[in-house]
Amino acid sequence: MFLMAKTKNIATTLGIYYVALFMVWLCVEWVFHLKFISTSDPVIYWLIQSGIKEGALKIFIWLIPAFLLIRAYRSQLYITLDQMFRTKVNWFKLLPIFLLFTLYLVVGAYNIFDGTISIVPGFVWSQLLWVLFVGVTEEMVFRGWLLNATIKDASRRKQWAMVTINSLLFLGIHVPIWLFANQIDIVFSSFSFLSVIVLSFIFSWMFIKTKSILPAIVLHMYWDLLIVLFYGA
Repeated sequence: MFLMAKTKNIATTLGIYYVALFMVWLCVEWVFHLKFISTSDPVIYWLIQSGIKEGALKIFIWLIPAFLLIRAYRSQLYITLDQMFRTKVNWFKLLPIFLLFTLYLVVGAYNIFDGTISIVPGFVWSQLLWVLFVGVTEEMVFRGWLLNATIKDASRRKQWAMVTINSLLFLGIHVPIWLFANQIDIVFSSFSFLSVIVLSFIFSWMFIKTKSILPAIVLHMYWDLLIVLFYGA
């Protein structure tokens, strides 16, 4: 009975946490799409976007609460905060996934008309801050906290059920930016939203398999880096 009470308690916490995160981030995206950033300099624009929204605000709204909750519920997690950063990772075994990402995104950027692959003209160095902050904050929340809190002592079947739910939640948190950027119709009509779900499955699998958060963070950053370089932020 005590175990059931603890399970119900953490489930309630997870539900409240996600709803609160979604609502707060919805407001943040709304504010940042009011066009209050009045600069024509793309470097400065992305410094503000990356430094304030993806950096300072995501650390304050996403990362710090996730760290505190991971500490508070450490006895009910699949792996502890220390373990997810200290567990040794065999990076060589993960190379095929990095190569798959490279082939998929770089080949997709190949220009069949002139036979070239080039970085998008609008790329500026300050977009790299976005790559850095997004990978860390999103993986700590969705794998390090939300998934981590639902798979301890779970059967393989239940683990994958939790991974599926986690992927849908991960998709959901992207809706605000698509909504206010007027991209939600194209994202769903073109089925490109499926890439978010697939990526979430991959990151979750890596987290469960390696018992480390680092592979998911690094691979998330790598994917975003290729997107920024060859397709634009």
